[in-house]
Amino acid sequence: MDQLDISLSIANEYLGSSVVRINPNAREEFKEKEKDCHFFGIKNSADISDVLIDRLRHHPSFLWLSIDKMADRGSSIDSDIINPLTYRFMTGSSSGGCVNIVKGINELAIGSDGGGSVIAPALSTNLFSFMGKGCGLVIDKTSVSTDRLSYQPAVGIIAADFDIMKTASEIMCQMEFNHEGRPIRVMIPAAESMMLPGGKDAYRVIKSLPNSFLEEYTLREHSFKSPFDRPTTVTEVMGIFQRDETDLILSYEGPIDVFGYDSTPPKYFEGPAVEEVTGTPGKAMAKVANMCGCSAITVPGSELAAGFVITCGGGSQKAAMGFYLADKLRRLVPRPEGFLNNFSKQRRPVRQSSYK
Repeated sequence: MDQLDISLSIANEYLGSSVVRINPNAREEFKEKEKDCHFFGIKNSADISDVLIDRLRHHPSFLWLSIDKMADRGSSIDSDIINPLTYRFMTGSSSGGCVNIVKGINELAIGSDGGGSVIAPALSTNLFSFMGKGCGLVIDKTSVSTDRLSYQPAVGIIAADFDIMKTASEIMCQMEFNHEGRPIRVMIPAAESMMLPGGKDAYRVIKSLPNSFLEEYTLREHSFKSPFDRPTTVTEVMGIFQRDETDLILSYEGPIDVFGYDSTPPKYFEGPAVEEVTGTPGKAMAKVANMCGCSAITVPGSELAAGFVITCGGGSQKAAMGFYLADKLRRLVPRPEGFLNNFSKQRRPVRQSSYK
């Protein structure tokens, strides 16, 4: 049984759950691909342009395998799917794509992001991701968020492996993300300005990284007024980049949707149940990067459903800086060996039923 047979078998297990449809021509297309090509899924959204998808689909290193479930109406929570790592409802809306990576069906997924629908699901399942708004990966429509902000959605790539994610991003953006040149300016949250669920301070998490890493960048601290309030933070971040105060914003966010669901609909109501359901929010830059016209990269680490978010100013140069930083960072914060062995690259044989 080859890798394609294994992935197709697993995909059939999850058909009707995280898998909406399987590419009926996968075996034929596989014959034209490189031997060790990477399988990918596509979010079940008609908004993602075929032109963008075909850039990856027609590449010899990538094979389209599945259509992945998205959260109903693009919600930030997908109550139809359970996150296989946290046992909570899956973060949306690119929910099925992340689950299908963790389950070993695909190695990467193409999703769309309005207010965090690529970045947040990737964080919640400890996966890498790139949201490419600042590099032209956009959807030709305008939407309105649950907190009444108008935005143009973007397209993003989610993967278990950093190098595969970067290669797919370069193919889809039709540009290389290689940084050479001046030192990179990095802005981080000031002490106690981004307090996370469980009581961690994003500032302290970042400052605990080795000095040899931090000293490579020109660091600046910024006290965010209310980092988990999206309208406030959108205005704040847009101002930071318009004034050219930094190249990148580095934050640490999560755990995502573990101690509560960072979702708007429950907040329409009154009473103690609202706080019980929503808890302390854990998404800051994750919810605003696209709305600010930025690109963003997630780098997962050793903490469950949490990781670093690198928000990049617009353009390919800033994205290249982001990838440079992400590459250095991912080598310092490896994910647990058990996760890597049992989930992220898992492709297991499936017992074939003899029942006809």
